[in-house]
Amino acid sequence: MAQWVAAALVGAAFVPGPAQATQPTPVPAAWPATAGASPQLEGWPHALRLSGSTRAQTGLAGALTLRGNGGYPYTTPDRSEGWWGLASCPRSIIVVAADSPADALAASALSDPTGNSTEPYLQITASPAQSFDTPGDWVWVDTDFAPILVTRSGRQGGVNLDIATRLAAQDLRSGGCTTARTAIVVGGTSAVPAGVDAELLSIGYERIFRIAGATRYETARLIAQALGTAATTATACSDPLVNDGNARMAFYANATLEYREAADRCRLLTRTVVLADGIVGADALAAGWWTSFWQVPVLLHDGSATLPLATRTALQTLTVDHVVVLGGTSRIDATVAAQAAAAASGAEVVRVAGADRYATSVEMARRFGGWYTLGRGTEFAGSLVCIAASSGGSATSVGQGWADALAAGPWCARANGAAANPQAPRRALTPTTGTSPTTSAVGTPSTRPNHDAVPVLLVRAGASALPPSVRDLLAEAFHPAADWCTSVANGAGCLAPGFAVVFGGASVVPDSAVSEVSRLLSGGRTLGDTHLQPRLDSVVLTRLNMAPVYADVTNTALGGGAERLCVARGGYRNARWLVVDGVTSTTSATGRVDVMMERRYLVDGDGTARTPEVGAPVCLPVVVPAAATSLAVRAVGLSGRSTSPGAATTVNPATSGRLSLTGAVSASGPQGSGTASESNVSGGGVTVWSASGNPSQLSVVSRSQSVTVTSASTVITLTRGIDNATATGPDTFTATFTLE
Repeated sequence: MAQWVAAALVGAAFVPGPAQATQPTPVPAAWPATAGASPQLEGWPHALRLSGSTRAQTGLAGALTLRGNGGYPYTTPDRSEGWWGLASCPRSIIVVAADSPADALAASALSDPTGNSTEPYLQITASPAQSFDTPGDWVWVDTDFAPILVTRSGRQGGVNLDIATRLAAQDLRSGGCTTARTAIVVGGTSAVPAGVDAELLSIGYERIFRIAGATRYETARLIAQALGTAATTATACSDPLVNDGNARMAFYANATLEYREAADRCRLLTRTVVLADGIVGADALAAGWWTSFWQVPVLLHDGSATLPLATRTALQTLTVDHVVVLGGTSRIDATVAAQAAAAASGAEVVRVAGADRYATSVEMARRFGGWYTLGRGTEFAGSLVCIAASSGGSATSVGQGWADALAAGPWCARANGAAANPQAPRRALTPTTGTSPTTSAVGTPSTRPNHDAVPVLLVRAGASALPPSVRDLLAEAFHPAADWCTSVANGAGCLAPGFAVVFGGASVVPDSAVSEVSRLLSGGRTLGDTHLQPRLDSVVLTRLNMAPVYADVTNTALGGGAERLCVARGGYRNARWLVVDGVTSTTSATGRVDVMMERRYLVDGDGTARTPEVGAPVCLPVVVPAAATSLAVRAVGLSGRSTSPGAATTVNPATSGRLSLTGAVSASGPQGSGTASESNVSGGGVTVWSASGNPSQLSVVSRSQSVTVTSASTVITLTRGIDNATATGPDTFTATFTLE
């Protein structure tokens, strides 16, 4: 199993109590790894998994990558030094119960990814005593970039925040970010425990808002009324065409969205609400990326022949021009859709549906994000997509994967090119042994991808294969016939592969499914390279200068000392980095070298290509800390996977265990025999060189014992391979150094 290097998280345990007048100690910005919270970033060549052992820990991974601003998946092989993300510090957080999406189905629209919306109007339920805000006051709430965090419900015995959710709340309030000041709790106290309000105040949140109805339909109505629908002066989409090579998006006003029935048609749906199934909820969850971007209220239906009273009331009291019905008639039949239109005083009904929830998520990508495929691939270079799992669900069971899909909505809305204006992370392209080592920046412009939308595509929970509708969309968008960049072929104008962010662990989105997504996003170019585990064989610590056979590869962090950690030819595979870890009572991680970008799979230290695609012999000069108890070298792959230091890669730097000479050996000769050394006869041949010396006052020292050297000799044997019309063989040599 891959092992991950992590920095320890330092923080005080929470003791329930009244709100504190002083700010808490900030949570360190380092990636946490504790018994109670170990969120995971797991990389593929063109995909990143956000996960954890619980839903709360997956939410923590999402929150940390929301504000991440480093390299992919980390700035260096040590994940405490920064990680990739959206470089966004939120103004609010949204907290929901972890056992059911019932109250949270409409919550994604509360998060504002663009910072341009009309803010929701909410009632304060808690605030610190010294605040000017009084519980009961109604205020406009800044929900810029707010993530959705889940915590154990009161129904599950929860009293306070899950430790992972608390860490996320702390980090965004007074750790890696300092801008989150308000928290919106969605659901009653049986869903999100009452103690959560006081706990959020204790860690520095200044206003707590709770939106809770007697039913999920009532909660959705309250959210819809808090958001409202706004008028706009715009009369047409800012980018009416997709078949010109791009699909730009824009924000107009709350609840105004772009609707594309085809690649060459776009119209605005003003003052729109969504009507979605509130029992299974899969369609509402998958819609989070665009309902968040355009701040579109989501109302719910209960599967009966008539609209729930709360939903009908919302349609009657909001100003509504359009109702977008999600899912087929088995979810919401035509009669119920007509009732919705009538309640909204004759609003236009627009239905978006596929054959199943997976095809519906694809249909939403097309109609609201312009992901129409034109068989070229160029318009999708560097584009991003989100993947979440969904299966099952009924009136008594919410199914699998819903929490990850819920968190994906606001995150992927913020990743939209018209919001955060991000690019897919700059990453080394496969394979590590390619003839032109490079990164995904080759051939791409410095601006955002041509498709702004980052849609959430659903896959079947636990299934190794992608749904056909999702597979076909990705295969057509990232067309195999296009010129996708790799480390083998990256000529001028090649296209940067796309990138996927996967929400949820391997139990809901198996590794094989993520590997397939990564492959499709490169036009199929990553065959044989997806998620390869790096390997590292034995490492030798020496003070000998091993040049020219071994290349000295240095890095400022390594110090360039007299000690060398050396790896033989072929001793590392699928590795981009070789990382040296020095362990003392107070220090760790002494340096790293990028063997891929230094072309060590291609040439030896003297610049000669001898065994292409095989790791060349290298030595890492290091300064060994005086108190070091062990030194280890580990290999880290393209996407962050690391070997675990073991017996073969760990050495004891203590000088008492070394074998050393008290001086240099000088010898006369060499004397040659056999085939002339300058001859390279086709039939083969053997040449032997020997040299000997008589050391004076030279000793071998090991483990504090010393013996005198009486003689020294070296014998080198060169054996030429047969090289004729019917057979070829390599030239090889062996060498023996003998001390007596």
